[in-house]
Amino acid sequence: NRHNQDKVADLIDLLADRGLAARNVGLDFRPVVDWGGNQANRDSLAAADFAAREIDWTAHAIRRGFEFDRILPARSIAPCMVVMPDAEVYDAYGNIYPCYEFPYTPKYDAPKYKIGHIRTIDQARNDKAVTREWYADIRTGLSPCPRCPLFPVCGGGCAKLWYNGETGCPSFKLNLPERLVLDYWMRRRKRSAQAEPATAG
Repeated sequence: NRHNQDKVADLIDLLADRGLAARNVGLDFRPVVDWGGNQANRDSLAAADFAAREIDWTAHAIRRGFEFDRILPARSIAPCMVVMPDAEVYDAYGNIYPCYEFPYTPKYDAPKYKIGHIRTIDQARNDKAVTREWYADIRTGLSPCPRCPLFPVCGGGCAKLWYNGETGCPSFKLNLPERLVLDYWMRRRKRSAQAEPATAG
């Protein structure tokens, strides 16, 4: 967020100094988000600002020896578990949900957010729980995703955000040209390192 963004490079340095880059430890940068209405995102960076900083952090991490399996996004067949019919979340009371943010969150305590209960799921199953109909709802104009050229890549991102009237777009929508350059640079560095002759010790 706005308060710790300038410390991310320090964290990368700390992890690298402790040898984690050489141990195949992965890094993934994410903005702080609202969780069930707790407004944790009130100090978050604007989407464009986060996308720009993400490129800086990734480049710094590469310079410090970290490797990224994927800088460029790959096609997403399912944006998350909410569209997967065999993916469910169970809480300690036996309630079944389509999204891992719904359990224990007062905002999502209404029946429309639940698939059912383990004791009665065979008799009463809510297959139309909120987010479960994402692919059908997205065609109704819930979001502009079907008109976006990146829709086949992200699948709409976080469906829950769209249902809440927010934007579910991933950061790569705002920094894809920079990611292309960064991906090329990372691969070139890797090839150069592999081509260096071993020195006798």
